[in-house]
Amino acid sequence: MNENVPKCDIFLPFCSENSESSDPIRTEWETALYFGKKIIPIFNSLEYVPDLLKRLRGIQFRADDLGGTISELYQEILKVLKPATPIAKQSAPILAADMLNLLDVELKREYEKVEVVEEKVEVKRGYDYVGGLVRFKVVVANNSGLNINNIDVELRMPNNVRIIRVAPKTYRKGDKASIPNMQPKQSKNIDFYMEPSICGMFPVEAAVIYQDTLGKSHSIIHEAKYVKINCPPIINLGEENVARVKNLIQSVLNAKQFKSFQLQQEPRRVFEILQEATQYWVGNSVTRPLIWTSPIFRGEAYYFVLSKVPDAKNHQEQIVVRLEVDAERNMAFITIACEKPETTCGVLTNVWYLCEKRMAEAFGVHLHALWCPECCAPLSKIPKVGKKIVCSACGTTFNLERSLGTPQTRI
Repeated sequence: MNENVPKCDIFLPFCSENSESSDPIRTEWETALYFGKKIIPIFNSLEYVPDLLKRLRGIQFRADDLGGTISELYQEILKVLKPATPIAKQSAPILAADMLNLLDVELKREYEKVEVVEEKVEVKRGYDYVGGLVRFKVVVANNSGLNINNIDVELRMPNNVRIIRVAPKTYRKGDKASIPNMQPKQSKNIDFYMEPSICGMFPVEAAVIYQDTLGKSHSIIHEAKYVKINCPPIINLGEENVARVKNLIQSVLNAKQFKSFQLQQEPRRVFEILQEATQYWVGNSVTRPLIWTSPIFRGEAYYFVLSKVPDAKNHQEQIVVRLEVDAERNMAFITIACEKPETTCGVLTNVWYLCEKRMAEAFGVHLHALWCPECCAPLSKIPKVGKKIVCSACGTTFNLERSLGTPQTRI
């Protein structure tokens, strides 16, 4: 082959992953460079074009527009060759057929590699609990030797769960993630923050749709993974020492989460409504609620219960519910502390649902929890009008209007 390179008018190297690692092909294009031949690289991805050839004008191979690729290559060849050159006298169809044969050889090599791409694109799933939300994690790993493109990742689940946020925001596209491309041996992590409205078990499917290096679509849909929102049967033992309960929620029970919302009604009345809703499920509070009215209203109520059904070790899980309405901060808080994260998320989901329902009955409004727009951490304070707030979890600075939880909306 090398002895024919000096005789050619134009040298057309096919730049692919196969050719990149081929020493004979490297020798050929280095020979063409040495003899000063016109070189037109043909490539499907620029990363496979050798550095010394990247400065040359090349042609990108488009699998979905083979005729356009051939026509573009044909026009580029005609710019180089003189009219008297024999190849220039050939008709376009004949030349195109010759080129098609060459392209077909390279295509077969690429398809042999692409056929195994689908087997080597891996999807992993898992979930945990963050700030009263379920964080469903999807990892897409491209273990093949070729690029994959236009990767869409979306979740399929029941209507009683809604997606609050998709991270990282670079890939966020509504309620799904869209990744432009992934190189070989590269992986991407996508987090979906979900707010459940009821307790129980619900299925979540992760669907990944992508295109291989030749534009062929593939999809990966695993069997649904079940997410557990645990809200166990409970028992209220009656009187309990408030100091002990405060210590439990502050220092002992590590699985602690809360939700907050902005006050738009009379604080004392909101506090009463939250107590009514919570007592419907957990029973009476620990001692009487703590209320301060000077100089401005603040109320706290604590509830302590145990899971009714013991675990395998005959242990009943401890559960603490704390309600707070603070007129100075213009906020209300529902805090749950348990021994297990799944129980905390479930109890918070249930208590929030009951409070939201009772607020709707009393004031005709829907509650919306206040979240950081970037990390979905619940807000512990809100700024005055026109001021900005810094998220204590991720450091993001934003206006209240950007919070994913919006103010109460009228039914």
